Amino acid sequence: MLIVGFNASIIFGMGAVYATKIGMNVSQVSLFMISIGAGAMLLQYPIGKLSDLLDRRTVILITHIISALCLLLGYFTSGLGFIMIFLIIAIYGGVSTPQYSLYIAHANDYLSPRQVVGTSAKLIMINGLGAIFGPPVIGYTIYAFGINAFLIVQLITHLGMVSFVIYRMYARESMPVEAQGPFISVRGT
Repeated sequence: MLIVGFNASIIFGMGAVYATKIGMNVSQVSLFMISIGAGAMLLQYPIGKLSDLLDRRTVILITHIISALCLLLGYFTSGLGFIMIFLIIAIYGGVSTPQYSLYIAHANDYLSPRQVVGTSAKLIMINGLGAIFGPPVIGYTIYAFGINAFLIVQLITHLGMVSFVIYRMYARESMPVEAQGPFISVRGT
């Protein structure tokens, strides 16, 4: 949850700075930021539905891999034009934004009804901590290493989560899909 809040605060808090620094005009910056939410709006339900049909960890893993691929693609295609960046960031927003909901759904699958509220409060706090540190960390790294740090820092966090999710998949048996509760869309940051 810390990483999800961290990345969400980076994309929503510093996305306009990134878009401006790579040469977008005001209209393009606006569309860049809208594309994040549009992608999330279009993909949240299909990703949630998929998480009801498969092991949630598998869906979480897939969303982190696709997020990392989008960031990598964005890094190498930033000179190809606005439309390409628009599409990449829409897909990124579409697969990374539902991660908060996926993590909560996964946690709730293992909780009794009495534990849900307390755990949700802790997860919101952890997500919030990530959101607090995201913009200052990315601001400093952009200052120190250049504008591409915006993509690289997020790429590193998603790759770290890919490793962690793979580790957890081997460390603990998955919950049978039939025992999972339904996915409910929520937004943390």
